[in-house]
Amino acid sequence: MIRRTSAALTLTTILFGCGTSVHQAAQTKSPGDPAGKETAAPEGTGKEAGAALKSTTAEVDKRDVRPEPVVGDFLIHRYSGSYRSQPLLVSERVISRDGELSTIEYIFEEPNKRTTLRAQKLGADVFSVVRIEGDDEVEMPIESFERQMAMTLFSADSNEGKLGSIPVTVIVAGKEVQAVKTSYRVLVGDELAVLKIITSEQFPGRDLGGELSRPDGTLLYRAELLEAGNDASEPSVARNE
Repeated sequence: MIRRTSAALTLTTILFGCGTSVHQAAQTKSPGDPAGKETAAPEGTGKEAGAALKSTTAEVDKRDVRPEPVVGDFLIHRYSGSYRSQPLLVSERVISRDGELSTIEYIFEEPNKRTTLRAQKLGADVFSVVRIEGDDEVEMPIESFERQMAMTLFSADSNEGKLGSIPVTVIVAGKEVQAVKTSYRVLVGDELAVLKIITSEQFPGRDLGGELSRPDGTLLYRAELLEAGNDASEPSVARNE
């Protein structure tokens, strides 16, 4: 989700925790572009893990109304770009829910490394986290969990204005989703960059992905929604190559 403030733009793709079947990368197709050359990881940036951020505009307020997750809901995202040396695959899944209490499982996959965490929440607040090591659950400080979540995030420092929006079609898990891609001129440090974000009414309260790049085309950050759905069993997540 994007928060439009005078200072920064924030893309949040983490949906269930503090603070988004067939494993298939999302692609976008603009009108007149049937090949769908762009990825559905529209250009966006992330700044903080946390519960859904409250927006400062009526446009974003509408998107902030997201359905409550239920047991079995899962999302798989891929994060890449020059901000990190290797792509990161993150799956999130609701494994239990009882009123305001819920448990979310996160699986972080990098080449030759897999980390599984389970966070317990009361409403939007994380109050307990464990790391899964074999058959054991090892208690984890909240601060360490926040640092782990920060691996999915990257920030634009200033919003210099909206450049425009176009309708696109995004492919999520093999299904077409009608969406809108919006571009912004932003600053990263003292340098200009372009942020593009894809949103859809079919996914209220969240962004389908984002991409932040420099004018010369250098990709700084990309977040891609690869999969979203509900399954009683753990979703199969393909490893990064």
